[in-house]
Amino acid sequence: MHREMSRAFLIIPEIREFLSTNDKEALREIFYEYEPVEVAETLKEFSLKERVMLFSLWNTDFAADVFEKMEKDDQIALMGAIDEARKGKILNELAPDERADFFEELP
Repeated sequence: MHREMSRAFLIIPEIREFLSTNDKEALREIFYEYEPVEVAETLKEFSLKERVMLFSLWNTDFAADVFEKMEKDDQIALMGAIDEARKGKILNELAPDERADFFEELP
């Protein structure tokens, strides 16, 4: 896993370039090569605004898988920033125990 984590972190400059040029297709596809846990770890390097944009690009299944692997504080911040429709879709895709854990953590 450590090797995979390092590989995911190596693409951060490329992701930043895609963000700066608003290359949505590249941003959508580049993450699908990695496991959700790797993506969740890599997202820590990006602002909340950038995370919201990325989550808006991914298919709902992938977004939910990544969301499950994020730290609770990051999950709460993200859910506070994305639109209601997307929020509902992601939460509905979570496993019931993951969804319950998320709601228990809310302030």
